[in-house]
Amino acid sequence: MPYGRVWCALAILVSAASPAVRAGVTIDNFEEGPFSIKGPSPFSAWTSEGLNPANTLRGERESNVQPAGVDGPVSASLTLTDADDGVAVTMTDPAAPNRLLLTYGWRIPLDYNVVATGLDYALVRLDEAPVGGTLGFSLRTYGPNREIYQGTAERPITGPGDYVIPLLPFAGAGVSRSDVDMIQIELRDVMGAYRVSDVSFVPEPWATSLLAVASVALRRRGRSTCRR
Repeated sequence: MPYGRVWCALAILVSAASPAVRAGVTIDNFEEGPFSIKGPSPFSAWTSEGLNPANTLRGERESNVQPAGVDGPVSASLTLTDADDGVAVTMTDPAAPNRLLLTYGWRIPLDYNVVATGLDYALVRLDEAPVGGTLGFSLRTYGPNREIYQGTAERPITGPGDYVIPLLPFAGAGVSRSDVDMIQIELRDVMGAYRVSDVSFVPEPWATSLLAVASVALRRRGRSTCRR
């Protein structure tokens, strides 16, 4: 089969299959709610409210930086631009312990049903990052008597990229994916400046790759003569 027809066949195949491949759900794309915080100081936490739920899940984000002490201050800021935005974190001493915590559902529980989305993974995108440090992703559910059930998955930071976390194991900690009340993303002891640009629930990694390939194939299809 000629090379061009291979692309056409792929585009048609994925085009037909794509309704079964669910799109992701944004937890935060950081396109709203600019802030600038620095610790240690009284201003090391910032709550962004009234955001568009299409950009931030349930429209609220709590941002917090926690350095180890006055000798290792850390700052975090979100500046809105015409490009893809993200929370930029810097520290005066990368060797000193540092921590960024992003929380969704801090004041009002999210009551979010992830099961209904059909998505079994979370994705945290670092478009700038050194090697070193830990990324944590947590889900919390409150019981009928305000019991707290929380699970956390951790990944070593190995540089910029997409960090994908499966959600099914959280059930082992008593977390109900049909009633997620809080989501937290923690980055700690990162050995240099970094930037968080996207947090979302996503389909299986292979499905995400398939959609990306389909996009390329469909663009090629538009420049050629593909027929079913």
